[in-house]
Amino acid sequence: TDAYAEIANMKKSKSIFEQQMHADYQQLSEQLQMKTSEIDALKKGYATTNSQVQQQLTQLQEETYESRQRLEDSHKSLSTRTDQLQTKVQEVESQVQETGVQTQMMKREYNEAISNLAANMTSWNDSYSE
Repeated sequence: TDAYAEIANMKKSKSIFEQQMHADYQQLSEQLQMKTSEIDALKKGYATTNSQVQQQLTQLQEETYESRQRLEDSHKSLSTRTDQLQTKVQEVESQVQETGVQTQMMKREYNEAISNLAANMTSWNDSYSE
């Protein structure tokens, strides 16, 4: 009977061991399922964040391109305007120089005319006095 009792105890121990193994397996399965769900949620979150970052990067690249285009356009416009102003300044300087030359010529002609007038008046006064 001791052998039967020992066999019965072994079957009971085996049954308890199998129940414990099944419970441990069940617990590990639930933990695995939870971790898998967490990983899936993290993957979805990463994908969403990555997509948003990509969109922001694309938007920043477009804004940078547009800013560079505006800057280049402004630089071209400024360069063109500067060239135009330099040309105008040269024209004005040339006109000022020409005006100065003409003014000097007019002053000489005026002085000559005054000298001639004075000489003519002196000559006329001399002839009138005689």
